[in-house]
Amino acid sequence: MATPAYGSLSFAEQIAFFRQKVNLGTARWDDLLGAAHDRGFVVAGAAKADLLADLRAAVTKAIKQGTTLAEFRKDFDALVARHGWTGWTGEGTAAGRAWRTRIIYETNLRASYAAGRWAQIQQVKAERPYLLYRHNDNVLHPRPLHVAWDGKVIAADDPWWRTHFPPNGWGCQCRVHAVDDAYLRKLGKAGPDPAPDDGTYDYFNKTSGVTRRDIPKGIDPGWDYAPGASLNLQEFIADKAAKLPGGIAQQFVDAVAGVDPNKPAPWPLLQGTSATLDDIKRLGGERLQELLDLVTPDDSNLFPAMSDRGIRVEDMINRGGLSNAAAGWLRSEMLRLLKGARPVGGQTFNLINKSGKGVEISNRVTSKLPDAWVDKVNAAGDPYKVTVAEKSRGWCSGWQRKIQLRSGSTAEHEWAHAVQHADPILDKLFQDEHQRRTIGEALEWLGPGYKKDELTRKDGYIDAYQGKEYKYGGAMEVITMALQAVLGEDYRANAMLADMLWDDREMLRLTLGALFHYLP
Repeated sequence: MATPAYGSLSFAEQIAFFRQKVNLGTARWDDLLGAAHDRGFVVAGAAKADLLADLRAAVTKAIKQGTTLAEFRKDFDALVARHGWTGWTGEGTAAGRAWRTRIIYETNLRASYAAGRWAQIQQVKAERPYLLYRHNDNVLHPRPLHVAWDGKVIAADDPWWRTHFPPNGWGCQCRVHAVDDAYLRKLGKAGPDPAPDDGTYDYFNKTSGVTRRDIPKGIDPGWDYAPGASLNLQEFIADKAAKLPGGIAQQFVDAVAGVDPNKPAPWPLLQGTSATLDDIKRLGGERLQELLDLVTPDDSNLFPAMSDRGIRVEDMINRGGLSNAAAGWLRSEMLRLLKGARPVGGQTFNLINKSGKGVEISNRVTSKLPDAWVDKVNAAGDPYKVTVAEKSRGWCSGWQRKIQLRSGSTAEHEWAHAVQHADPILDKLFQDEHQRRTIGEALEWLGPGYKKDELTRKDGYIDAYQGKEYKYGGAMEVITMALQAVLGEDYRANAMLADMLWDDREMLRLTLGALFHYLP
């Protein structure tokens, strides 16, 4: 059920939609509305051809390469300076620039993504004749009608989708999944839902003096259309290619698509200091949403609190039905997605040990870590010496290159210390998050079982130990506890992941963002 989110995996249909557009200079955002955007690329206030071409190139780069908003802003600043563009809405303040660049970036990425999805949906309508509307619960200010449409399953050919196919307004992050009859039955539906009728409203364009009537309520002016529905991208490409000689025709098809359709496009990887905390968390939020959108299996052992099956993980969590076993299942799904996104599990830590329990446990950990992370640890010094002590606390000394493990999820915890020692930038992401969320909070003793000098800032962590601060090194347990919960394999890790899903999704966004998108 999970589909790529805008800003992550681009795909051939998305790129083809954006490439066929024609640059059009406009003065205001509402000079071009609705389905006219399927053919025209516009940036309000950008009328010069060379300026518009460069803006389009920056957006194309974001779509094809999955570049972040921060990188798009750098491109925007450079081309604005180069062209001497002034008078644009938002100019003059940091907040205005941030708002304007986000609008350009997100609107084009979301609309092109939606158009590509529309093209894909048309190809599978015979097998999946219904569309499921999903509202994104991460939106800070949800629109009531978008929330009301969440979970509606409506026939793919219903005219309602021509005006309600998301995005349905500025900043809208709703999405659509194509589903079949079997999925419909899992939802307990005998047939598709009737299309909602929420009424309409009128919009007066002050510039043109024209009133647009009968815009569906819940839809922003100009957004009452399905991106890409006015086109048939496959026919468009085929028609152009048919007029060219064979070899050139194939080159044209490849050029329009921009990618090999038989290979997945790479996930965006943010390297080194370009990996800002906010960008990593934003991308991690997309990955978390993919996991929460997964449909739960028909297994009452995993979800004992549910009387019905075939529902989203998100719905199950909100109703308090997440068990330790379900957390373990969700972790396996996360690892499946991760291994399809980047090289994972292809490297092992360099160890002095040649065999034994320590090697076995360490290899288990590396099977779930990005290869680049393991390479970073190996490049940071001599091989590690591993010992196993099941009844003692684990520990790791990055300087001495020694590590003591236990069989359980603390092995993931201790090897995370080795990762943070080898990669201070990755460690800083988690420490910066700790500083951000514990501002003004006092240090407290961890409590019974700990030494008097073991202090923490408890914040909203699932375990006060995660906020522990050291005299040297700072908050070094933030990353280790997070990776223990997400990568561990025992009951303790399952309980931690379940608690994190319930109480600390902010930490999950950061952790998933790092695992999926951070490159040393």
